[in-house]
Amino acid sequence: MTPESHVHPHDDLAVYALDALEPDEHAAVEAHLAHCADCRRELDAYLATLGQMTVPEEPPARVWEGISRQIRADAEPAPVPAPVPAPVPAPVVRLDERRRTPWVLAAAAAVVVVLGVGAAALTMGGGDSESVSDLAAAAADDPGSTVVDLAAARVVVTDSDDFVLFDDLPALSSDETYQLWRTDQGEPVSLGVLGDGGEGAARLDLPEGVASFALSQEPAGGSDTPTDILATGVT
Repeated sequence: MTPESHVHPHDDLAVYALDALEPDEHAAVEAHLAHCADCRRELDAYLATLGQMTVPEEPPARVWEGISRQIRADAEPAPVPAPVPAPVPAPVVRLDERRRTPWVLAAAAAVVVVLGVGAAALTMGGGDSESVSDLAAAAADDPGSTVVDLAAARVVVTDSDDFVLFDDLPALSSDETYQLWRTDQGEPVSLGVLGDGGEGAARLDLPEGVASFALSQEPAGGSDTPTDILATGVT
């Protein structure tokens, strides 16, 4: 690996963080880190995670063998399974004496898994599990929302999301659907198929400036023109 290389040593960064690379590999990773900000940030994340981890006792041989095979499947042949020895107390071993042992690979894998879980939690935005009907009801109660009454349903328009709340509409059969229309441009124009109403609400993306709505009951998949208009409303 040369400083000009654009191949990022992702597989080696976690092992580097554990100070467990062979000398030549260690030098190659350091040379890459000197000019690659992305890999330095990834290494910092590994080091931060390691700082919060407590090193466990040595796991059974079958555990680190499985993790080692997964990490090095593309670079090394899978190790031949060995008989599982009787449990013995884990020896105290300096980290620099564990060069490339399966246990070091297992520890590196644990770092990657911990970071992956953290990234997933951030992606999910804090684990918000509200249903569409809950979000629609909250939006309808927000003074900043525009709510259009359609008798047994409400269209809720917000700055970010739009909803239809099925207040008193029954759930339809599987071969039927509710459909929303705009009626302020002459012929009705479909604004979307809303489903059978079983979830109590539907989310949709309304165009700006819609002033008049109609709600109809249609065959599954929707229609080009309203078949059975149930209610209308204006902003």
